[in-house]
Amino acid sequence: MSFLKLILLGGLLFFLLSCGSRNKLSVEDVMKEANISVLPTQDDFPNDGGVILYEKFNDRLYLDSDYNVRVEETVQRAILYFNDKAENWTDHVIYLDDQSFLSNFTAYTKKPNGEIVYLSEKDLHPTHINEDLQQVSHEKSLRFIFPAVEPGAILYYGYTIDRKGFFFGDYWFVESSLPKIYTKFVFEIPKLFFHYGYNWNYSAFNFVLDEPKTLENILTEKSEKDASLIFYWELREIPALKREPFSPPYYDVAKYVSVDLKYKNWNELAKIYYRLIKDYFNAYKLPEVKSLSEKICQNAKSTEEKIKRIFEYAQTEFRYLAFDIGESGIIPHAFSEIVKNKYGDCKDMTVLQVNLLRAQGIKAYPALVPTKARTLAKPSFISLKNFDHMLVYVQADSGKKYWL
Repeated sequence: MSFLKLILLGGLLFFLLSCGSRNKLSVEDVMKEANISVLPTQDDFPNDGGVILYEKFNDRLYLDSDYNVRVEETVQRAILYFNDKAENWTDHVIYLDDQSFLSNFTAYTKKPNGEIVYLSEKDLHPTHINEDLQQVSHEKSLRFIFPAVEPGAILYYGYTIDRKGFFFGDYWFVESSLPKIYTKFVFEIPKLFFHYGYNWNYSAFNFVLDEPKTLENILTEKSEKDASLIFYWELREIPALKREPFSPPYYDVAKYVSVDLKYKNWNELAKIYYRLIKDYFNAYKLPEVKSLSEKICQNAKSTEEKIKRIFEYAQTEFRYLAFDIGESGIIPHAFSEIVKNKYGDCKDMTVLQVNLLRAQGIKAYPALVPTKARTLAKPSFISLKNFDHMLVYVQADSGKKYWL
């Protein structure tokens, strides 16, 4: 197996790429996995630009040699292209961050005449959701474009992403803009998780989902550390999600599933998350932070006036830019980076304001909040996926409480 080091950001970061056979399914393999005997035609789907023949998403939690939790995500998908209504399926972005390693990448176009045009590592191009964020976002995504696309072509890709850090949930998007013949989601957890009292949880949105099927990984070469339980769902014949003008957001109408580890209560999840980010809120002890806070609040006559000045400083001196890929979605940037760059997302603005407020002796805390319908649908499902925004919660000496 050959490996390619893709150097990004001046050689400081890289992703490990390999062309492996693990995700290299032939069209015959795809048809067998999806139980398709004859390929469909445009006549079978007259209103669609294509059809997803096969897709599989696999989230595998495992323990490394030091018993740290890691997450391996594998994606496989085969699309039969009919016309330009499916144009947005002819390229793909692999969302990565600087804690991710890409491996086992494979992709090809099989033309109607049987010719296969393969992509290689050189066809993976570094890209960013927002080019303005390159210097501060952890996002290090890669984009590829299928060659030789024409009606009747089959577009296939597969890859694996190995992510460091704790698992904070994932989605299985059952419905999409194309119909699906077969879709599968697999969730694999080390048996040791259950031994120490951990478990997992899931919630289906906008449809009723049967309990997952279960397999036990009992391969003899597996050690106790590597033994796992495998849960999975398989669904077939999923119509395309047709979006009407002014229709509600995707999460309000589409069928999807959210999976996560199971927590005893919200406090347990809050403590785990806060342990990851608490050091970012200790910058108020630094002399330069205290000096900046004093400058902003100079001659302020009340706690409320200090709160107002710090809030206005964040609003007027900084640009708001959202990061929601990989680590950027849950981890803020350091106070010094935020001040230097003069922009950040909600987590960064919270780090900025909390530290400036604490430097004034004012009680201030980060608070996660939901703002979209998807985050309000099932509050009993305990997951960070329920939140999409962070604010500052402030307690003034007068007893008044503020949300910034």
